[in-house]
Amino acid sequence: SSMEDRACGGGGSKFEVAKAAVQKFIKSVPSDVNVGLVRLNAGMVVELGIGNRAALMSAVDDIDSSGGTPLRSLMKKAYEVLTRQAQRQLGYGAYRLVMVTDGEANPGQDPGDVVAMITGNSPIIIHTIGFCIGSDHSLNQPGRTYYAEANSPEELTRGLESVLAEAPTFGAVMFRDGGFEFDSN
Repeated sequence: SSMEDRACGGGGSKFEVAKAAVQKFIKSVPSDVNVGLVRLNAGMVVELGIGNRAALMSAVDDIDSSGGTPLRSLMKKAYEVLTRQAQRQLGYGAYRLVMVTDGEANPGQDPGDVVAMITGNSPIIIHTIGFCIGSDHSLNQPGRTYYAEANSPEELTRGLESVLAEAPTFGAVMFRDGGFEFDSN
């Protein structure tokens, strides 16, 4: 219910702003990239895949702001989904767990041990955008997670955009005389 607050919402509720920002983010993810949605209180909502953007947009529309913040359970589920995808891809690719939250975890849902397990045992990168909650959050763990503080709709959008900005883009590699050069394209 904290997402119904209008603080930081620029005229709308935090919930309305967050849904719009997540939908904008989904539209910006390249079409050949696997994306899925795990909702805090519903588990897997849209399976990880490509060609699922309409389902993702609809699922975001259908999210309500009731319930709590079971971060530990959510992160465990997302880890399982991303791990299965990594196995299918033989480890190739980048794996990102992106969360938007406006609060701390429910009692018994502290994500500390799951963050340690994920970052210590997998290539999954954890991105969290703390919406209108400052930087003192359990998922703000420098050296382990990427955390962006967002105190306005614009900062929330920029925080999500930064997830894609972190993804490397490589040009073609040309081999010459035992060395290599990067094509500038």
